[in-house]
Amino acid sequence: MQLLQTAEYLRHRGVCVTIDAAAPPERFDLVHFWGLSPMETLYPAFSRAAFSGRPVVLSPIYWNLGRYYAAMGSVQRLGLWNGQRPLRRKMAVLSARIFISGEKEARALEEDAGMPLPWTAVPCGIDPELFGREPPGPAARRGVLCAARIGPRKNQLALARQCALRRLPLLLAGPAGNRAYLDRCLRFPGVEYAGPVPPGRLAALYRGARIHALAGYAETPGLAGLEAAACGCEIVATGEGTAREYFGAAASYCDPYDPGSVGAAIDSALEGAHQPELRESVLARFSWETCLEPLAEVYQSLI
Repeated sequence: MQLLQTAEYLRHRGVCVTIDAAAPPERFDLVHFWGLSPMETLYPAFSRAAFSGRPVVLSPIYWNLGRYYAAMGSVQRLGLWNGQRPLRRKMAVLSARIFISGEKEARALEEDAGMPLPWTAVPCGIDPELFGREPPGPAARRGVLCAARIGPRKNQLALARQCALRRLPLLLAGPAGNRAYLDRCLRFPGVEYAGPVPPGRLAALYRGARIHALAGYAETPGLAGLEAAACGCEIVATGEGTAREYFGAAASYCDPYDPGSVGAAIDSALEGAHQPELRESVLARFSWETCLEPLAEVYQSLI
């Protein structure tokens, strides 16, 4: 979604944008890479672009996943993650500019690279026309919504367990990247699955939920949380990522490695009274047009 919104914004500004991972870099004035995986195909393409004479920029969407893989007991993935560190460092060093979602992401990437990096903050944004309509009041809302890809890294299982303990209905919305994991979540009472949801319907789900929760192991910051806040939800956000730079004290934060912390954040959100001030803050600060202005300025300076 970030990539598509960025392309649309740049086109409105008169920039010719092509989204094509296989296109030869020599065709373009600037090449912009998104993400840091899959490294086996990404790094060769990045290297070719970097040595083509064209400026290369990077949106890494980075968080150090070493702790997560260690906690999950995934020795193979942890080894792969650590083994790819030199390639991540080379990509960072060869980038004319790195676009990050918040300072915490930048510091984590610099720690991984072992050096200062040329970064510019480009916050995530939302579509005010889609998510900015006046929402219903608290009396018309119920339960918890989690709009995210279904899988262990998003930690919906802990969320399902904590909601069930509190007899709170939980609605999961998003593609099921791991069907077996989804089935485990659905065994808890009160948990339902809406499937992959298009943006228009997702806005309606946000407006019907009391709380939106992203309790995953890495969010930078979690676009769905911003959209839900604009639609009037109280917010539960993970402490692993940049969410605090967006919501400040107006959200309830959890440690995804501590199930009790997830429950405590839900309890805090149930007592929360951050709306409508949170909604107004998000709409004022995080429209796509406002957030992408720094990126457009960097493009102009490099071309």
